[in-house]
Amino acid sequence: MVGTAEEVFELISHAEDFPRWWPSVYLDVEVLERGEPGGVGERVRLFTKGWLPYTLRWEFVVTEAVRPERIAIAAEGDFVSTGVWTFVERGNEVDISFL
Repeated sequence: MVGTAEEVFELISHAEDFPRWWPSVYLDVEVLERGEPGGVGERVRLFTKGWLPYTLRWEFVVTEAVRPERIAIAAEGDFVSTGVWTFVERGNEVDISFL
């Protein structure tokens, strides 16, 4: 993505906007709790789909938010997992990963 890590962090930290950016994946998103300033503790309910012919209902809570390098979540619902978005600036582009 062209931009800064701060811009990408800001985009990802607003889950309620996911359906606008990725409408084929995020069918519905509801922020249940806002969490602390900076995002930790935010709880979000999602209805999503991917390439396979089924949908998932799940929630995540933000467990870590280190501006502008990473956002970590813990997920539960139709699947249970953890994940971390990382944002690394490379010139005028940002490498984004979710593991």
